[in-house]
Amino acid sequence: MKVALSRKVIFGGVGAAVLLAVVAAAVLLFVPTFQVSRIDVTGNSETAAEEVESASGIALGVPLVRLNLQQAAEGVAQLPWVAKVNVERDFPSTARIVVEERQAVLFARRNDGEHLVDATGRPFVIQTPPSGCVEVTGPKEDDPALFADVVTAVTALDPGARGHLERVDAPSKFELKLFFAGGKEVYWGSTEHAHDKAKATSTVLQREGQRWNVSAPGLVTLIP
Repeated sequence: MKVALSRKVIFGGVGAAVLLAVVAAAVLLFVPTFQVSRIDVTGNSETAAEEVESASGIALGVPLVRLNLQQAAEGVAQLPWVAKVNVERDFPSTARIVVEERQAVLFARRNDGEHLVDATGRPFVIQTPPSGCVEVTGPKEDDPALFADVVTAVTALDPGARGHLERVDAPSKFELKLFFAGGKEVYWGSTEHAHDKAKATSTVLQREGQRWNVSAPGLVTLIP
């Protein structure tokens, strides 16, 4: 008798748990409070929030628990400015999309427009360069490996020198030449010892003379 009673208690408890789970699922799926009523986009600057929302495929009124977070993130990741994206549920009724955008470091003029290049050397979009973007000349075609070397040189410069940098000529990765405001030219050669070359560049920008060679940073020379 005691055993039978114990089984009834156990089965009753399991039944109650199942019922509660069913009720909870029904609430999450059908109660308006738990349906998407807001899509919150953060981290975007160059990409419009409406564009992010559209790319995510998330529709208002969909139950929050039914959102395919991976699918939404993959859609947003296709946008050219988006480097990273995370999509989350924020109960009771918000879908949260956090994006990290690419930094446009360089741009190259082409027949179809200005190709923006990110911090990895990858050309990723054609549009007007934002402030602080440095022009790269030399290669006739986009070359991510060469662009990556140019990015190394540009980002090695201290903020003061970089703020005056107007263009980098890069016929090859061994022949980088930096052009600064005021007509200063600094020949780097390759990006080997970039840190030392950046320090030498900051020094020669303060000296008389327009054309300098810092390809051997321990033996900086003025070019006649």
